[in-house]
Amino acid sequence: MRGSIVVDNPHVSNQPIALYRTSTGSVVAHSAVCTHQGCTVDPAPSSTLQCPCHGSAFRSPDGSVINGPNGSAASAITPLARVSVTVVNGSVYLS
Repeated sequence: MRGSIVVDNPHVSNQPIALYRTSTGSVVAHSAVCTHQGCTVDPAPSSTLQCPCHGSAFRSPDGSVINGPNGSAASAITPLARVSVTVVNGSVYLS
């Protein structure tokens, strides 16, 4: 199934990870910490991650910025950092 989830990082507390399953079944991961003020983003419709604090939005597949705080210009914040993961027998592991 395609879509995003946000999970706790078992190796670094308070550093959740957003996992996204692509249409081909691969998994990509990014930090789930908004680069504006550090709130945890939530999965939203249309393959996006939305910050509940100030409304910033990011693309789930690549972590790029859709819009900054309160709908401001996308250049107002930086993309979500990529996290390296590996999928083995259907389980996702940090690599």
